[in-house]
Amino acid sequence: MFFERRHLRTVAAVLALTMASSLTGCGTTGSSTTPATAVKNVILVIGDGMQLEHERAANNYLFGNYTEGLAFWKFPYQGQASTWDVTTYNKFATAAGKSVWSASTSTADDSTTFDALLGYDPAKGGKQPWPLDSTGDKTYLLTGATDSASAGTALATGYKTDDGNVAWKTGDPEDGRLLTIAEMYRYQKKAAIGVVSTVPFTHATPATFVSHNKSRNNYKDIGYEIINSVKPEVVIGGGHPNYTTSYMDTRDYNILKASTEYVLAERQTGVDGNTTIAAKATEAVANSKKLFGLFGNSGGQFDYPVPSNTPGTPSVVRGNIENPSLAEASKAALKVLAQNKNGFFLMIEQGDIDWANHANDFKSMVGGVYDLNETVKAIESYVDQPGDDIDWNNTLVIVTSDHGNSYMRLNSAKPLQKGALPQQDANSTSNGSYTPSYVYPNGEVTYGTGGHTNELVRVYAKGGKTSLLNSFEGIWYAGTKIIDNTQLYKVMMSALGLTDQNKQSSLLDKVIAMLPDSLLSILNPKLTTTQLNNAITNGARTVTKPGIGSALVPDPKAAGYYYMMTDRGINGDYSYTDPVSGVTTEGKYFPLPAFTPTIVRVKLDGSTIIIDKVIPIVDKDGNYVTGIPNDANDGLAYDSPTAAVGSPLAYNENGLDTEDMQVLPNGDFLVVDEHSPSIVVVEGTTGKVKVRYTPAGKKLTGANYTVKDILPAVMLQRRANRGFENLALSSDGKTAYAVMQSPMGQKSDPNYSTAYKNSRVVRIARLDVTDPVNATVTGHYVVMQSAVADYAKNSAGLTVSNKQTDMKYSAASWLAKDKILLLERANGKAKVFVVDLNFATNMLGKSYENTLGPEDVATAGLGLGGLGIVPASVYEAFSTDELPALTLDAADATGTSPSYEVKFEGMALVGDQLLLANDNDFGIADVTLPTKIWKVSLKRALGSF
Repeated sequence: MFFERRHLRTVAAVLALTMASSLTGCGTTGSSTTPATAVKNVILVIGDGMQLEHERAANNYLFGNYTEGLAFWKFPYQGQASTWDVTTYNKFATAAGKSVWSASTSTADDSTTFDALLGYDPAKGGKQPWPLDSTGDKTYLLTGATDSASAGTALATGYKTDDGNVAWKTGDPEDGRLLTIAEMYRYQKKAAIGVVSTVPFTHATPATFVSHNKSRNNYKDIGYEIINSVKPEVVIGGGHPNYTTSYMDTRDYNILKASTEYVLAERQTGVDGNTTIAAKATEAVANSKKLFGLFGNSGGQFDYPVPSNTPGTPSVVRGNIENPSLAEASKAALKVLAQNKNGFFLMIEQGDIDWANHANDFKSMVGGVYDLNETVKAIESYVDQPGDDIDWNNTLVIVTSDHGNSYMRLNSAKPLQKGALPQQDANSTSNGSYTPSYVYPNGEVTYGTGGHTNELVRVYAKGGKTSLLNSFEGIWYAGTKIIDNTQLYKVMMSALGLTDQNKQSSLLDKVIAMLPDSLLSILNPKLTTTQLNNAITNGARTVTKPGIGSALVPDPKAAGYYYMMTDRGINGDYSYTDPVSGVTTEGKYFPLPAFTPTIVRVKLDGSTIIIDKVIPIVDKDGNYVTGIPNDANDGLAYDSPTAAVGSPLAYNENGLDTEDMQVLPNGDFLVVDEHSPSIVVVEGTTGKVKVRYTPAGKKLTGANYTVKDILPAVMLQRRANRGFENLALSSDGKTAYAVMQSPMGQKSDPNYSTAYKNSRVVRIARLDVTDPVNATVTGHYVVMQSAVADYAKNSAGLTVSNKQTDMKYSAASWLAKDKILLLERANGKAKVFVVDLNFATNMLGKSYENTLGPEDVATAGLGLGGLGIVPASVYEAFSTDELPALTLDAADATGTSPSYEVKFEGMALVGDQLLLANDNDFGIADVTLPTKIWKVSLKRALGSF
């Protein structure tokens, strides 16, 4: 039954006084000492959906009082925190007629960019949680509340975001991925990281610390990232696919079972889960491996701990012994993480409390708080144990909640005995506002909702750097001791001595070097003055803007030197429409047809690119190969834009349109070409073509060098001038990855407009080049380009128009086994992606491999979904939106209606710095544009992907 409000206030006042000695509401730190140096270990314990009244209920069950007993109630720091998210803020702001949270200008780092009282108002909700403060208005506290994903994001990244976002910025921008405290600690100090939870490991709270997603409901995508990309040292949780298929993909489960990196501990029929996890932790330590624990029931979570209704004798047992207790799982995690002497970050979640509260399930809630308390006791014992370097000076333990839930209130007029539970009846009848799963006919306890609440949650801390918590009290809420969950993040970051990489922009060193004007004969010494003059006559706007930015790779044998490369030379679009028939003939014109693609070694001298050596590409007899198309599949070629339509240049089967390059271990070059498309091995000193690999069926019998048609035949169907544009080479020089510039499907194909024009599917060939002149194809994959909508706007404020066909991949670098970096560009923007092939479908030998079925967006049963093809995983690492100045400097602004194409084609990765080079097209469009190199220091470490 409900009591009158005035009676509850009287009871609350008495309780607040009697609890003062144990539950200090003013944020005391007791006698804890704070070392001058940063702590090494942070353990964050989250009672999901736990508010003070839940703690009190469990304490009374376990210890027969409301003031002392729980281990964390003895912690020297005790305070409270607000938990609102952007969704809650906007709800209150809209109701008040105030401005909503701005995705572009509002930030938790600057309280002048928002009104904290719109997120939580102590005058309406109370300065402390119930019953320390009884002034909170129920209607206000139930009007809006955070969810676990946005609350977890605040704790893990310091960002306020929308409900449902997992370490992702508000508004869901494409570049919204946020590094978490765990990732930053690992990257900056090489520490170990882990998460433990009683609910699925892909659920909101654990996910926010070790993954990134626009929606918490994308469980399988989250699981993929945790297992295959972030790879924490420890993951223990529910979601075992043998009991539910909702939370992880069977593919990832099989990866774990076959892993040489992880020891897998999993639920086993009839085997005690505590024994399982302890044994596997010991195995992991003995073999210097990581630990992954998979447990759970058909609902995904560990079975609720079960308290007995035995007045005077409290007793709680595990709901199923095959799942470990949270305490034992946490001890296993600590054992593994402690092997890293640089320190560790561990998030531990008791998630049953929240799930129980959603159901108004008092009994299971009590079991959850008991489980959490036992875990805190186990943590204290672990820190206290002698013989290691973990102690309370270098370890910070924080116990808190991510949000309130259920608006539960104990009836002080009907107190329960120690070990006693209220009568709890299952229910299916609405109470007017919601339908609780359980009701309490004797009135010992009441509930106000089956959802989250905007109530303050308690914060408890022990160990090094606890005084940092005091420094944030009342900053947002004057006259109170309230801190915010984003400030808990700041405390942990400061305690660990970390720099917030999310607050750092990628840094641009402007243009670090430019290539001076010089005649193109500097690249091709055999070019004559007559040929250069004729080029101007035939439509070249200049012959003094060498274009060498189609590739950029460090010289592995000479520090400070780089190899760059030209493409096929000066060229432009040819178009002639017959005045009688109306038929249009299209092709390319080459005003300097004698030009040959050239590899150039350069050094950077201050702001100048100095050409050190040129290596024109030649056939086996030393003749220039030229850049003229090989055959009709490459399109027509003319020597000027006004040439007679019936007088095209002769095709040249030696011709190459070189677009990216890597240096092989023996000093030779591996080059990709757009014409055939093809992959070419070029001798390192003479420039002679040793071998050219083409698609099956493309023999090029007239070429004056060796040709082997070993590539997938379907690659002959690449779009005109859209062949191989990207090449990555493994660090050992044995594996190459050649990536098409765009999706395939030629305009001449009758199905082009409906099936292929708007495809986003791009092919990748993997080759074993251990013996470069006898390479073999070992993989054939696809990757999805960005949707054109992602390029509709840019931070530089340029007005652009893009079609899906404008999307291009134009440079690549190797990162790790079957993981490469790809540069994507269009008008107004460029992006760099980490592309992971490890779990993509290898189409080699599949029935559809040499068809355009994967590209087909129109035919039922085709496309990636219809054929069951898994594309490469893609993670954005950089966008020019982070550096508007780079966009403005690199975009093509020529003409009265400029395209603003950001034409980066050379990319070198040096640590976490990118060197980017432009293709200036030899000045055919902009006679003022030289080849340039820019240096970008990435704000997101590539090792975090």
